[in-house]
Amino acid sequence: MGKERAFDIGRPSCYAALSSSNTIIWGDSGQYILHVLNPDGTLVMRIIKEFYPKALTSEDENEYRQKYAEPLKAGMKISFRDNWPAFSGLFFDDEGRILVKTYDRVGGNADSFYYDVFNRQGVYESKVVMPVTLDRYSIWKNGRVYTVETDEEGSPLIKRHRITWRTRAQRLASLSLVQRSLDGLDQNLPEGAG
Repeated sequence: MGKERAFDIGRPSCYAALSSSNTIIWGDSGQYILHVLNPDGTLVMRIIKEFYPKALTSEDENEYRQKYAEPLKAGMKISFRDNWPAFSGLFFDDEGRILVKTYDRVGGNADSFYYDVFNRQGVYESKVVMPVTLDRYSIWKNGRVYTVETDEEGSPLIKRHRITWRTRAQRLASLSLVQRSLDGLDQNLPEGAG
């Protein structure tokens, strides 16, 4: 008798990515520990980031029950863990940045997640919203990412997206401009407002 097949939602998995310079990154999503290997396979860096497990909600369960409705009708089983793993994908861009897809949803959107970004030295840079969903078919080249998507009729197509990274100094400068703009607004408020 064969083993009963089941969807195990929230189960940690092993992920890996290969950079354009043949650097390998891999990690088991049960913990936020990433292993970076040089092209010879030697461990050159370990990235450890603290993370707080996100609970797998009843909304998540309903979403997966709808997603797998047909296999469930055919007898497949589904089980849910209490929490999501640390991450759900690893990627390199063409400049060696490491992108880690988290389970933090953007505004509750079921298809949009935050990515943690590390520079090539393994230093955490920021948490970003990517304008596209990265997957194993995504290719980075010359500051652009190419993705396989589907059109309204369900036909596959390849899309090219331009990704512009701002430096920390540029981000801080734009925050400073916003703060100066807000400071100017305070002066124009009627008495008793604010």
